[in-house]
Amino acid sequence: MIKGKKVVLADLYNSLKTGIEKLNPFDCALYLTLIILIIERADYQSIVLVSSIAVIVRPLVHSAAYWIVILLIFLVVHWQPWYSVANHHYLQAYWMMGIAICFVHVRREEALRHRADG
Repeated sequence: MIKGKKVVLADLYNSLKTGIEKLNPFDCALYLTLIILIIERADYQSIVLVSSIAVIVRPLVHSAAYWIVILLIFLVVHWQPWYSVANHHYLQAYWMMGIAICFVHVRREEALRHRADG
């Protein structure tokens, strides 16, 4: 028997809700950063590819080396037209650098919270 559209959507909603509820705020910030990079930087395939890989291969998200690599790719992509890059792209680069630094810190959640508060 085939489920109706409403039942399928309700199941999808419930599974997404359960998955989101299991995330701690630290992981949520990391995944939201990746989603923003995927959506906003859609014109740069390298950034989208590296961000998408980390969404699929979850242990990468908790690696300082990964965040350094994505930061370097981000900087290389924006190096040539640096004079026309929007301010929020600089802020994204600073944010990714802050995330990489947090992974060196013993208490990661506290360090990320401190970086976010400015």
